[in-house]
Amino acid sequence: MNLFKLIRAGLLAICLWLPATAFSSTTLVQNANNFTVGGTTLAVTISATSAGNLLVFAFSDNGGNTPTSVQTNTAVSLTSAVSIHTGTALATLYYLPNVAAGVTSVIATFTFDVANAALMEYSGIAISSPLDQTSSKDNGFSPGTTAWDSSNTAALASTGELVVGCAFQWRSVGIETFTAGSGYTSVSTTNSSLFIENILNVVGTGAQNANGTISININSQTYGLTATFLSASVDPNLTLKGKVIIKGKVTIE
Repeated sequence: MNLFKLIRAGLLAICLWLPATAFSSTTLVQNANNFTVGGTTLAVTISATSAGNLLVFAFSDNGGNTPTSVQTNTAVSLTSAVSIHTGTALATLYYLPNVAAGVTSVIATFTFDVANAALMEYSGIAISSPLDQTSSKDNGFSPGTTAWDSSNTAALASTGELVVGCAFQWRSVGIETFTAGSGYTSVSTTNSSLFIENILNVVGTGAQNANGTISININSQTYGLTATFLSASVDPNLTLKGKVIIKGKVTIE
Protein backbone atom coordinates (compact mmCIF):
# COMPACT_ATOMS: atom_id res chain seq x y z
CA MET A 1 0.00 0.00 0.00
CA ASN A 2 1.31 3.48 -0.88
CA LEU A 3 1.54 5.12 2.55
CA PHE A 4 1.83 8.65 1.16
CA LYS A 5 -1.40 8.22 -0.77
CA LEU A 6 -3.10 6.83 2.30
CA ILE A 7 -2.00 9.74 4.47
CA ARG A 8 -2.94 12.48 1.99
CA ALA A 9 -6.32 11.02 1.19
CA GLY A 10 -9.14 12.64 3.05
CA LEU A 11 -12.60 11.68 1.85
CA LEU A 12 -16.03 12.23 3.31
CA ALA A 13 -19.32 10.69 2.26
CA ILE A 14 -22.55 11.88 3.78
CA CYS A 15 -25.81 10.03 3.45
CA LEU A 16 -28.97 11.90 4.29
CA TRP A 17 -32.44 10.52 3.91
CA LEU A 18 -35.93 11.91 3.99
CA PRO A 19 -38.77 9.38 4.22
CA ALA A 20 -42.39 10.22 3.52
CA THR A 21 -43.63 10.59 7.07
CA ALA A 22 -47.32 10.24 6.28
CA PHE A 23 -47.44 8.14 3.14
CA SER A 24 -44.74 5.47 3.10
CA SER A 25 -42.18 3.73 5.29
CA THR A 26 -38.88 4.71 3.68
CA THR A 27 -36.14 3.00 5.68
CA LEU A 28 -32.37 2.70 5.51
CA VAL A 29 -32.03 -1.09 5.46
CA GLN A 30 -28.24 -1.35 5.56
CA ASN A 31 -25.02 0.40 4.54
CA ALA A 32 -21.34 -0.40 4.11
CA ASN A 33 -18.21 1.31 2.79
CA ASN A 34 -14.75 0.66 1.40
CA PHE A 35 -11.52 2.65 1.03
CA THR A 36 -8.75 1.39 -1.25
CA VAL A 37 -5.39 2.78 -2.44
CA GLY A 38 -4.58 1.76 -6.01
CA GLY A 39 -6.19 -1.03 -7.99
CA THR A 40 -8.62 -1.86 -10.78
CA THR A 41 -11.80 -2.81 -8.89
CA LEU A 42 -13.48 -1.26 -5.87
CA ALA A 43 -16.21 -3.41 -4.28
CA VAL A 44 -18.56 -2.67 -1.39
CA THR A 45 -20.16 -5.76 0.14
CA ILE A 46 -23.49 -5.92 1.97
CA SER A 47 -25.92 -8.57 3.15
CA ALA A 48 -28.34 -9.95 0.54
CA THR A 49 -30.78 -7.28 -0.64
CA SER A 50 -34.57 -7.52 -0.58
CA ALA A 51 -36.46 -7.31 -3.87
CA GLY A 52 -37.83 -3.90 -4.86
CA ASN A 53 -35.48 -1.78 -2.77
CA LEU A 54 -33.21 1.09 -3.90
CA LEU A 55 -29.40 0.90 -3.94
CA VAL A 56 -27.37 4.12 -3.71
CA PHE A 57 -23.62 3.98 -4.38
CA ALA A 58 -21.54 7.07 -3.49
CA PHE A 59 -18.06 7.06 -5.02
CA SER A 60 -14.93 9.21 -5.39
CA ASP A 61 -11.40 8.88 -6.79
CA ASN A 62 -8.51 11.23 -6.03
CA GLY A 63 -7.11 10.63 -9.50
CA GLY A 64 -10.33 11.65 -11.23
CA ASN A 65 -10.72 8.37 -13.10
CA THR A 66 -14.20 7.42 -14.31
CA PRO A 67 -15.26 3.78 -13.83
CA THR A 68 -15.81 1.80 -17.03
CA SER A 69 -18.64 0.02 -15.21
CA VAL A 70 -20.52 0.14 -11.91
CA GLN A 71 -22.47 -3.09 -11.49
CA THR A 72 -23.95 -5.40 -8.91
CA ASN A 73 -22.41 -8.83 -8.41
CA THR A 74 -25.24 -10.07 -10.66
CA ALA A 75 -23.99 -7.82 -13.54
CA VAL A 76 -26.80 -5.24 -13.36
CA SER A 77 -25.56 -1.70 -14.05
CA LEU A 78 -26.23 1.27 -11.79
CA THR A 79 -27.11 4.70 -13.23
CA SER A 80 -25.24 7.93 -12.49
CA ALA A 81 -27.55 10.43 -10.76
CA VAL A 82 -25.10 13.32 -10.32
CA SER A 83 -21.36 13.76 -10.76
CA ILE A 84 -18.69 16.43 -10.29
CA HIS A 85 -15.18 16.46 -11.75
CA THR A 86 -13.01 19.55 -11.22
CA GLY A 87 -9.29 19.77 -10.69
CA THR A 88 -8.05 16.22 -10.24
CA ALA A 89 -10.71 14.36 -8.26
CA LEU A 90 -14.06 12.87 -9.30
CA ALA A 91 -17.19 12.22 -7.22
CA THR A 92 -20.36 10.51 -8.43
CA LEU A 93 -23.58 9.23 -6.92
CA TYR A 94 -25.07 6.14 -8.60
CA TYR A 95 -28.41 4.41 -7.99
CA LEU A 96 -30.36 1.27 -8.86
CA PRO A 97 -34.12 1.10 -8.19
CA ASN A 98 -36.17 -2.08 -7.84
CA VAL A 99 -33.13 -4.21 -7.06
CA ALA A 100 -33.49 -7.98 -7.23
CA ALA A 101 -33.34 -10.07 -4.09
CA GLY A 102 -29.95 -11.50 -3.19
CA VAL A 103 -27.54 -8.80 -4.42
CA THR A 104 -24.49 -8.78 -2.13
CA SER A 105 -22.12 -6.18 -3.61
CA VAL A 106 -21.56 -3.33 -6.03
CA ILE A 107 -18.29 -3.25 -7.98
CA ALA A 108 -16.74 -0.23 -9.71
CA THR A 109 -14.23 -1.25 -12.39
CA PHE A 110 -11.45 1.19 -13.36
CA THR A 111 -7.81 1.98 -12.67
CA PHE A 112 -7.86 4.24 -9.63
CA ASP A 113 -5.52 6.24 -7.43
CA VAL A 114 -7.21 6.58 -4.03
CA ALA A 115 -10.86 5.50 -4.13
CA ASN A 116 -13.63 5.61 -1.57
CA ALA A 117 -17.22 4.36 -1.78
CA ALA A 118 -20.34 3.81 0.31
CA LEU A 119 -23.32 1.59 -0.53
CA MET A 120 -26.79 2.04 0.96
CA GLU A 121 -30.01 0.04 0.59
CA TYR A 122 -33.38 1.76 1.14
CA SER A 123 -36.91 0.41 1.23
CA GLY A 124 -40.10 2.36 0.50
CA ILE A 125 -38.85 4.01 -2.72
CA ALA A 126 -40.61 4.13 -6.11
CA ILE A 127 -39.61 1.06 -8.11
CA SER A 128 -39.36 2.90 -11.45
CA SER A 129 -38.03 6.37 -12.40
CA PRO A 130 -37.52 7.39 -8.75
CA LEU A 131 -34.87 10.10 -9.32
CA ASP A 132 -36.29 13.60 -8.91
CA GLN A 133 -33.75 16.39 -8.25
CA THR A 134 -29.95 16.67 -8.04
CA SER A 135 -27.32 19.26 -7.20
CA SER A 136 -23.55 19.49 -6.81
CA LYS A 137 -20.90 21.96 -5.72
CA ASP A 138 -17.12 22.30 -5.71
CA ASN A 139 -16.46 24.05 -2.40
CA GLY A 140 -12.92 24.87 -3.44
CA PHE A 141 -9.68 24.82 -1.45
CA SER A 142 -9.62 26.08 2.11
CA PRO A 143 -7.46 25.58 5.22
CA GLY A 144 -8.71 25.36 8.78
CA THR A 145 -12.38 24.86 9.61
CA THR A 146 -14.73 25.62 6.76
CA ALA A 147 -18.32 24.99 5.79
CA TRP A 148 -19.24 22.86 2.81
CA ASP A 149 -22.52 22.22 1.00
CA SER A 150 -23.89 20.77 -2.24
CA SER A 151 -25.99 23.75 -3.45
CA ASN A 152 -29.78 23.79 -3.42
CA THR A 153 -31.75 21.37 -5.55
CA ALA A 154 -34.82 22.61 -7.39
CA ALA A 155 -38.13 22.27 -5.55
CA LEU A 156 -39.09 18.64 -4.99
CA ALA A 157 -41.88 17.06 -7.03
CA SER A 158 -43.64 15.62 -3.99
CA THR A 159 -43.58 15.60 -0.22
CA GLY A 160 -41.61 13.05 1.77
CA GLU A 161 -38.91 12.25 -0.78
CA LEU A 162 -35.71 10.40 0.10
CA VAL A 163 -32.81 12.85 0.08
CA VAL A 164 -29.30 11.43 -0.26
CA GLY A 165 -26.31 13.73 0.12
CA CYS A 166 -22.62 12.94 -0.25
CA ALA A 167 -19.48 14.97 0.35
CA PHE A 168 -15.96 13.94 -0.63
CA GLN A 169 -12.82 15.69 0.54
CA TRP A 170 -9.28 15.19 -0.73
CA ARG A 171 -5.72 16.58 -0.55
CA SER A 172 -5.73 16.66 3.25
CA VAL A 173 -2.50 15.76 5.05
CA GLY A 174 -2.85 14.51 8.60
CA ILE A 175 -6.04 14.18 10.62
CA GLU A 176 -9.25 15.94 9.57
CA THR A 177 -12.51 16.27 11.52
CA PHE A 178 -15.84 16.12 9.72
CA THR A 179 -19.03 17.56 11.18
CA ALA A 180 -22.43 17.18 9.54
CA GLY A 181 -25.08 19.85 9.36
CA SER A 182 -27.64 20.20 12.14
CA GLY A 183 -29.45 16.94 12.90
CA TYR A 184 -27.11 14.57 11.08
CA THR A 185 -25.41 11.68 12.86
CA SER A 186 -22.39 9.51 12.08
CA VAL A 187 -22.96 6.03 10.66
CA SER A 188 -19.48 4.64 9.96
CA THR A 189 -15.90 5.59 9.08
CA THR A 190 -13.01 4.23 7.03
CA ASN A 191 -9.31 5.16 7.13
CA SER A 192 -10.06 8.65 5.86
CA SER A 193 -13.79 9.00 5.37
CA LEU A 194 -16.99 9.50 7.33
CA PHE A 195 -20.55 8.42 6.55
CA ILE A 196 -23.55 9.98 8.26
CA GLU A 197 -27.31 9.97 7.83
CA ASN A 198 -30.37 11.77 9.11
CA ILE A 199 -34.16 11.48 8.95
CA LEU A 200 -35.08 15.04 8.08
CA ASN A 201 -38.84 14.54 8.42
CA VAL A 202 -39.55 17.37 5.99
CA VAL A 203 -43.01 17.02 4.45
CA GLY A 204 -42.79 20.04 2.16
CA THR A 205 -41.31 20.29 -1.32
CA GLY A 206 -38.59 22.86 -0.69
CA ALA A 207 -35.05 22.68 -2.02
CA GLN A 208 -32.58 20.33 -0.29
CA ASN A 209 -28.87 20.86 0.34
CA ALA A 210 -26.47 18.43 2.09
CA ASN A 211 -24.04 20.45 4.22
CA GLY A 212 -21.66 20.46 7.17
CA THR A 213 -18.16 21.55 8.20
CA ILE A 214 -14.66 20.10 7.95
CA SER A 215 -11.64 20.89 10.11
CA ILE A 216 -8.22 20.26 8.50
CA ASN A 217 -4.64 21.45 8.80
CA ILE A 218 -3.82 22.17 5.15
CA ASN A 219 -5.58 23.37 2.01
CA SER A 220 -8.18 20.83 0.98
CA GLN A 221 -10.90 20.53 -1.64
CA THR A 222 -14.42 19.34 -0.82
CA TYR A 223 -17.17 18.23 -3.21
CA GLY A 224 -20.86 18.07 -2.26
CA LEU A 225 -23.61 16.09 -4.03
CA THR A 226 -27.35 15.73 -3.43
CA ALA A 227 -29.99 13.53 -5.10
CA THR A 228 -33.66 13.09 -4.17
CA PHE A 229 -35.86 10.06 -4.82
CA LEU A 230 -39.64 9.65 -4.96
CA SER A 231 -41.21 7.50 -2.28
CA ALA A 232 -43.24 4.42 -3.16
CA SER A 233 -46.45 6.34 -2.46
CA VAL A 234 -45.81 8.53 -5.51
CA ASP A 235 -44.49 5.89 -7.89
CA PRO A 236 -45.10 7.37 -11.40
CA ASN A 237 -46.16 3.93 -12.67
CA LEU A 238 -48.54 3.22 -9.79
CA THR A 239 -51.93 1.99 -11.04
CA LEU A 240 -55.03 1.80 -8.91
CA LYS A 241 -57.49 -0.96 -9.70
CA GLY A 242 -60.89 -1.75 -8.27
CA LYS A 243 -64.20 -0.02 -7.63
CA VAL A 244 -64.42 3.32 -5.82
CA ILE A 245 -67.77 4.53 -4.47
CA ILE A 246 -68.15 8.08 -3.15
CA LYS A 247 -71.34 9.07 -1.37
CA GLY A 248 -72.32 12.55 -0.30
CA LYS A 249 -70.99 15.96 -1.24
CA VAL A 250 -67.36 16.30 -2.42
CA THR A 251 -65.69 19.71 -2.70
CA ILE A 252 -62.30 20.12 -4.38
CA GLU A 253 -60.46 23.44 -3.97
